[in-house]
Amino acid sequence: MKDFILYLFQSSVYMGVLYGGYWLFLRKETCFHLNRYYLLVTFLLPLILPILPFSFILTDPQTTLSAYLAPVTILPSRIQATVQNHFGMVESMLLVYLTGVTIFSVRLIFRLARIFSLGTGKPWLKVNGVRVVLTGIDHSPFSFINKVYFLSEARIDDDILSHERVHIREGHTIDVLIAECIKIFQWYNPFVWMTRKSLQQMNIKCGTGY
Repeated sequence: MKDFILYLFQSSVYMGVLYGGYWLFLRKETCFHLNRYYLLVTFLLPLILPILPFSFILTDPQTTLSAYLAPVTILPSRIQATVQNHFGMVESMLLVYLTGVTIFSVRLIFRLARIFSLGTGKPWLKVNGVRVVLTGIDHSPFSFINKVYFLSEARIDDDILSHERVHIREGHTIDVLIAECIKIFQWYNPFVWMTRKSLQQMNIKCGTGY
């Protein structure tokens, strides 16, 4: 349990370092695809780094110090109380973490279920090589995987369709799903939210070209 909490902490630190590099050096660059791939690496690489068999912490030669202390009496009851308090704190942290994971998991499941329900049994047509689903429900047009969702055929806009076609061609749905899954796993990490927002902005720029 302690190892898992340490893993989460180290992963969060690595993500912060990587996102800091993006913010300092790449944020204002106009090479949108490079920035997109860097942000995806910022999401995925910190999941691997903590389990690799190396450390960035340099170790110094060990020095042995001797100190003479007054005798101390340690009672079994105090040891038990200390252990119980320690495990109580760890279990509380784990409970809060799992509560957040559950909440964000349920939210994602409901969002995905709603998207699939919009396309189930609804009429569709091919427009400029793109599969357009006519939902019959008033909502903003959007794309998901290889489909674009519009209210009706009369509401199909060529500019919006061209924009969504870019999202489909570039596979931006995968970016969204990766970001949402990482958000579930590390909902407490502010760098996850910042990376997610930057990735959304970068995908918009990839779709518009500016």
